[in-house]
Amino acid sequence: SRLPELLPPEMAEHCRTQQTPISRVISFPGGTYTVRMTPITLGTQYLGAYVLLSPPEPEGPPRAKPASGKGHVAKYRFSDICGGSAQIRQTVELDRKMARTESSVLITGESGTGKELFAHAIHNSSPRAAAPFVAINCAALPDSLLESELFGYEDGAFTGARKGGKAGLFELASSGSIFLDEIEGMAPGTQLKLLRVIQEREMMRVGGDRVIPIDVRIISASNQDLTAMMEEGRFRSDLFYRVSTLPLDLP
Repeated sequence: SRLPELLPPEMAEHCRTQQTPISRVISFPGGTYTVRMTPITLGTQYLGAYVLLSPPEPEGPPRAKPASGKGHVAKYRFSDICGGSAQIRQTVELDRKMARTESSVLITGESGTGKELFAHAIHNSSPRAAAPFVAINCAALPDSLLESELFGYEDGAFTGARKGGKAGLFELASSGSIFLDEIEGMAPGTQLKLLRVIQEREMMRVGGDRVIPIDVRIISASNQDLTAMMEEGRFRSDLFYRVSTLPLDLP
């Protein structure tokens, strides 16, 4: 019952004004805890906050941080999205709410509507903002190359494979987000492998036999009518429902 008075005032103020989750390590009379506050809103109205207290992580090897030298970072935020129309404001507000969840997002819209811009903003406003953001255009690569880029490969997996193998984009995006642009460009075999990764949260490199656990949020985008592609048998319906938990159609 004394929790509100024990929390730093700036945490509540942050939730009221920024409407994004905030975490702090705080010492209480009974011990030290990691405190995470997530705002509760109704439309644009701030109603309060959900507070989660958890013991601090045990000491051990430091968690891997994103290698900024590889460029796997989200460059844009919601403040970079220009537009004052009611449609744009409503879309941004909806997108802010989606960003605070862990669910997969499917962004649809015509070419030039800013699908990648919104994907960057979702990652930067999510609890995974400090982790890598990895993007790939699924229609720009042949299927065999796309599979090895996404899932990596082991030494000697195929002719021309790098000595020692290579980590895939899912591994590079660990604890962060992966953006699958033009997801409709995936061949059926790669769609099936992606579906298993989403369902089981684990994968194997091409030519490998070791199961690798995956902790990645998937953000996809398409400028095609995926419903029509499903009816024509060109896109798996089970994959569609996995990647479109939160659908976002851009004006």
